[in-house]
Amino acid sequence: EPALGRIDAPFRLVPVAFCSDGDPLLGPVAGAPGLWACCGFSGPFARLPADVDTLAARMAAAAAAG
Repeated sequence: EPALGRIDAPFRLVPVAFCSDGDPLLGPVAGAPGLWACCGFSGPFARLPADVDTLAARMAAAAAAG
């Protein structure tokens, strides 16, 4: 938005978890068949590797189930 460049104030981009409980979004998106989410990690290097393996297994099982 060009208007933001004219505002005399600091701008900070802050990552958020995108959900009310603070946990990352990891899994199928309700109401959107075939869409899976993997985002909102506050400490991705601590949690992400194991969570992505679990997500991949869930996605493969869902695809096999049809």
